[in-house]
Amino acid sequence: MGHVFRLTRLVKNDSGMVAPFFGMLIVPIVLLIGIAVDYSRAMRIQDRLQISVDAAIVAAMGPNTLPGERIQKAQDMFLMNFYKGADAEQRAAIDSATFVKGLTVSFVPNEDGTKIVAKVDGKVKTFFGGIAGINAISTEGRAVVEAEQGTG
Repeated sequence: MGHVFRLTRLVKNDSGMVAPFFGMLIVPIVLLIGIAVDYSRAMRIQDRLQISVDAAIVAAMGPNTLPGERIQKAQDMFLMNFYKGADAEQRAAIDSATFVKGLTVSFVPNEDGTKIVAKVDGKVKTFFGGIAGINAISTEGRAVVEAEQGTG
């Protein structure tokens, strides 16, 4: 009951200190909530990038893929997973809608094609963070796969 009394007293307080104090705090609170939303979206996109790059190199190192075909298969599989089969024009629209910019994907095989190192980097543009000078959040994904002995 004491909490209700204090809240009632706070609401009825006419000394003029509560409203300005609350007004000064509301802007940083809303900004922090907005940055949390931006960060959450960036981490969701980073998870999608990591899942896509993992699936791409596992598929590329599959037993039915020749060493010379592995990089192309990895690239195709990444695009299919991350962009859900969209063509180049649709991929640009997806990048714009998800605020992804500067996405680079590389698949680097070793000399005999038995190992692939995959790397994906990009930035996710912020919506609320721009107010605080945080224009983008970096995202990345890395993976390494080696063929089993005798399957390379």
